[in-house]
Amino acid sequence: MQIIEHNPDRLVLFFRRSFLLGLLLGASCTFIGLFFCLFGFILLQRAEGGVWVLPAGMGSLAVITGLFWVFLFPTRTTLIFDKSQNCVVREQSRFPGQAPKQTLKLPLDCIVGVVLGSSSGETTTYYPRLILDLVYWQISLNSDGSYQTAAQISKTIAQFLNVNYFPDESKAPLTSFDQRWLKAAKPSQSWQYLEDEVERLQRHLSENPEDGAAHQELGTLLHSKTKFGTLPRSRRQEVLFHLEAAQKLFEVQQKPEQAAIASKLQMLVNAMA
Repeated sequence: MQIIEHNPDRLVLFFRRSFLLGLLLGASCTFIGLFFCLFGFILLQRAEGGVWVLPAGMGSLAVITGLFWVFLFPTRTTLIFDKSQNCVVREQSRFPGQAPKQTLKLPLDCIVGVVLGSSSGETTTYYPRLILDLVYWQISLNSDGSYQTAAQISKTIAQFLNVNYFPDESKAPLTSFDQRWLKAAKPSQSWQYLEDEVERLQRHLSENPEDGAAHQELGTLLHSKTKFGTLPRSRRQEVLFHLEAAQKLFEVQQKPEQAAIASKLQMLVNAMA
């Protein structure tokens, strides 16, 4: 990721994953896949029973993986922080000349901090994360994986927005869900705790459908499940349903501050879709 514009009103970042690398990886996977498919076809012609199924299946999977690398791996990402519009916008396209698709838009005042995130594998990769208000959800940004680049970009964003910068992610604010399960369960039980809490709230709302706080709590917990892959993103409407129900109930109960929070949570969920 590189800075292509930086002035008091605008900060524009650009990141590009190599099209040639995607093409090379895709072609390699496709070639291997076609070889296995051909091998499976030969076994089928020789009437080798069901032996042909395994190489044919492996070959088909490799071909699909190859097509993924060719068509989905190359990405051109532009991230625009605009103070005059009071928003951050992320636009992405697959190939040069393709019209960019907006994948993120939210007000700048929703960002309360920037953390230098990392992930461990064969090598540790680093990337900036935006910390959002209210529930402290985090949005990961693209990076080349190097510590120096990620740290520079994180600091630049934090200084531009005048928000806190956390070079140590262990000192960044925990999400509202993390705060809850750390008080109630051991780390190894976090996902079971999430499942139990969702089931508890669903049972509670079946008997008390007018509980706005429970609707809001269930909506945020369901969003945690969509974010980390334990609930399909297609269920995002379920998240919004509970947050909208919470807002309406708070408005009826004349609780404007809580209604405003529920409304803002809906905006965050929509922005992160």
